[in-house]
Amino acid sequence: MISMVTLSLVLGGTAVAAATAKHKDAKADTKLVKKLAPSLSVKHAKTANSATNATHATSADSATNATHATSADSATNATNATNATNASTAGNATNLGGQPASAYMP
Repeated sequence: MISMVTLSLVLGGTAVAAATAKHKDAKADTKLVKKLAPSLSVKHAKTANSATNATHATSADSATNATHATSADSATNATNATNATNASTAGNATNLGGQPASAYMP
């Protein structure tokens, strides 16, 4: 228990120090991140809200493309999702709006 508290304090202190540290390249780092931001994507995240592309996410809400997500709500394309609600395309999904795919077949 004591080791967990100590570890938490050390890691928390490191995170705060990293966030508040001023180094020579801070301006250049900020400029680079802003320049690259439009081309960045989210992979292997627990959650991805309003992401253009969420691959292997636990939850992808309002994503344009959610591949292999546990849950993909309001996605344009949800492939191999456990649940795909309000998706334009849901390939290989277990549930589509709570109904099996066979419920939508004529």
